[in-house]
Amino acid sequence: MPRLPVIVGFGGVNPAGRSSFHHAYKRLVIDALRPEAAYRTYLNSAAMMGMIKSNGHQFLTHDGTVLTTDNAEQLLAEAVRAGTLVRQLEPSVIDVDKVCFNYKAQLNKHNAGAVVLEFNRSDLPSVIPPGWAVEPLNDDRVRVSINEQQELFVPVKRKLSVNMAGQLPSGFDPGALYSGGEKHPRALQMSVYAASDAIASVGIEWRDIQALVPADQISVYASSLMGQMDHKSLQGMMQAWLRGEQCSNKQVAFGLGHMPADFVNSYITGTVGSTGGHIGACSSFLYNLEHAVSDIQQGRCRVAVVGSAEAPLIPESLEGYSAAGAATTDDDLRRLDQQSDCDTPNYRSACRPFNYNAGLVLGESAQFVVLFDDELACELGAQIYGAVPAIFINADGFKKSIYAPGAGNYITFAKCAAMAQKLLGAESLREKTFVHSHGTGTPLNRKTEADVINKAAQAFHVDKWPIAAIKSYLGHSLGAAAGDQLANTLGVWSYRVLPGIATLDQVAEDVDQRHLILSKQHTHFCPRDYDSALINTKGFGGNNATALVLAPHIIERYLLQHYGRKTLTSYEKKSEAVKERAQQYDDQMLHGLHKIAYSFGEHVIDEQSITVDAQSISIPGHGSISLDLANPYGYIG
Repeated sequence: MPRLPVIVGFGGVNPAGRSSFHHAYKRLVIDALRPEAAYRTYLNSAAMMGMIKSNGHQFLTHDGTVLTTDNAEQLLAEAVRAGTLVRQLEPSVIDVDKVCFNYKAQLNKHNAGAVVLEFNRSDLPSVIPPGWAVEPLNDDRVRVSINEQQELFVPVKRKLSVNMAGQLPSGFDPGALYSGGEKHPRALQMSVYAASDAIASVGIEWRDIQALVPADQISVYASSLMGQMDHKSLQGMMQAWLRGEQCSNKQVAFGLGHMPADFVNSYITGTVGSTGGHIGACSSFLYNLEHAVSDIQQGRCRVAVVGSAEAPLIPESLEGYSAAGAATTDDDLRRLDQQSDCDTPNYRSACRPFNYNAGLVLGESAQFVVLFDDELACELGAQIYGAVPAIFINADGFKKSIYAPGAGNYITFAKCAAMAQKLLGAESLREKTFVHSHGTGTPLNRKTEADVINKAAQAFHVDKWPIAAIKSYLGHSLGAAAGDQLANTLGVWSYRVLPGIATLDQVAEDVDQRHLILSKQHTHFCPRDYDSALINTKGFGGNNATALVLAPHIIERYLLQHYGRKTLTSYEKKSEAVKERAQQYDDQMLHGLHKIAYSFGEHVIDEQSITVDAQSISIPGHGSISLDLANPYGYIG
């Protein structure tokens, strides 16, 4: 029987805050939480935003006021709410009124004489343009006189048409939390933070995991859909000549889409197992997760670290998605709300899944999960947050537009529903499953995704499926979006509140909601009411993926059936200590003692010390890797 991939840790950061221990999830439903849970979430957000300090025993505001469950909301709520989720772009991210732009102009010569410029001699072009007269001034400088018509690029400032996004909490700087981070692109800074957070949340020392699992049976899969795009990576490389600069020796490598996985391998986990960065547009996180799930099910690995990171909040990206007709602009929001050109748009409600809407809102996020096979989880007492037995990926086939949705998502979603029914039974699928929709907030998505869900519901006799659409809070983090959905799903089972669709004031007339429960209100439910969740994604180009995620109580039942009461009792006893260590990590993070795992230049493998024989490879620090490989085909020679 295939091993079951179970989630034993998760972490990351998005506009709602830190994902581990459900803090980001709790930020979305904070009004529906009990005081103690809300209190820790306010503390987590405020600590990330630099609003509070700790004396080791208490949390205090900067004026010295001690925070308690009674006063935290009064003292922190306004600032926490203002500095999280979708909101107007902050000047520290982009000054939308003063974005640098090169205006193409013509220098027309009349009778006013030559235009005179001075250059460093080293900056002269190798081919002198016609009409340039070059006169040396000294050994280093030259004077250039231009006597003919000339095309010039004039640096000017312009205003962006897009003025909102899902931004990380105000004041949070992931690059400041580890040595050398300030030199890395933002998406890689976020990857380091997220992967470190996920691994620490497991509550088992990473070296203890490595000591037990063969080195080639630990996999890492992570990517960025858009690559790293800021000035330290692709943006800087592509703009260098236009800015009169030189490319750095790191911008090419930093910009690669698989670099999040490479960073995790090289500086966090130090693993030598299978790796890769899979890209499937807005389904990229599930593409990476599917590879890890398949590895575990087929016995190719026992541990997998999976993630995606996206930092698309640069002017070029915002304008690009706007030009493609995908992103909501300020003018779009004003038209939706029947405002005048002088009115300030309602940036908070810019993303409106299943409502009357105009387009998506970009967001930034990095999300990672740690998977064990079920046997290893039992052996180590790992806390199990859920399991992923199946992910289905299908393309759209022939289509008119690369942006348009198509047939593939009907296949992925229906297959996922069919698998849920086979694993859990028809009643569980009908009564105890909810859907985490892709919910981008575009006119096309609201119609097509509703149709996908309705047709599957009709096929499997589901009366009504509860629908979550968390991009209404976070924006669309592109390749990391399904990671946001998965982390949120785990929070739903822990706190038993399904987030309402924050911006759903009304359901658009073209949305078929016969089998959908669409609500703006948070929905409370009882323990074990939901056995599973369907996480749905749709991506440009026909990249569709849907994942089936099983609830913790279902995994408990599975472990009991397959290992027996004695093993389960032993597992539960071991897990108590694991949970305690994990909780200690969360407490450290709340107190500002950031435990970021980043090792540059440490524990580097000496390749000369690697030994190879016909039976195994021995790698210093990683033990022996067997070469006694299974042969499924028999002797062919």
